[in-house]
Amino acid sequence: MKDLAAQREALVARGAVQRALAVEATVDIRRGLASIERGVELLRYLGRKPLALGIGVAAIALLIAKPRQTATWLGYGLTAYTMFRRARRALSSRGAN
Repeated sequence: MKDLAAQREALVARGAVQRALAVEATVDIRRGLASIERGVELLRYLGRKPLALGIGVAAIALLIAKPRQTATWLGYGLTAYTMFRRARRALSSRGAN
C-alpha cells in the first residue's frame, strides 16, 4: 500500500511539472497569436475603410519612390492637420461661451 501511495505521489509531482511546462510553452504561443489577431483586426478595419487603405498604399508607394519629398509633404500635412484641429477646437469653445 505504501508503494502505491509513493507511486501516486510521484505521478502527481510529475503531472504538476508537466502542467507548469505546458503553461510556459503556451505563453509564447499566446503572444504570437495576439500579434496575429492584431494584424487580422487591422485588415478587417482596412476592409471597412477602403479610402484609408488607398491613402496608406499611396503614402507607402510615395515614401519608397521619393522618400525625402514624401517626408517633407507628410510634415506639411501633419502641421496643417494640427492647425485645423486647434482652430476647430478654438472655434467650438468660443461658440460655447
